[in-house]
Amino acid sequence: VLASPYTRAIQTAEIVAGALGVPIEIELSIHEHANFHCDIGTPRSLLGTRWPHLAFDHIHENWWPSNETHDQVEIRCQTFHRLAATFPDWQHVAVVSHWGFILQLTGHSAVNAELVPFDPTRERKARVRA
Repeated sequence: VLASPYTRAIQTAEIVAGALGVPIEIELSIHEHANFHCDIGTPRSLLGTRWPHLAFDHIHENWWPSNETHDQVEIRCQTFHRLAATFPDWQHVAVVSHWGFILQLTGHSAVNAELVPFDPTRERKARVRA
């Protein structure tokens, strides 16, 4: 299970990973679109204290951006798409992310707890603003 470093995603990932008996990895590229004042993350050191069994050493202390443009989110989507395509078992990887990132990555406006299929082996069209 890959999880965004936002607390709500890690909490959800714990439920999913616990049910499946698999580990959780924190993936920075799948965090929420930092577009609102409430999109503030938790410092790495505090995340490490709350979840000492998870690795956070690959992210900065204050890892969340204060604001992101549509183009910056698109770059993160492209980065994750390329990364996911390298997973030999991508069909068995669950990703716990957020509405803004999922919308940008897949074009689908997901509701809470919705499963959204994603095939990283298929070409992905960049999502541009009209």
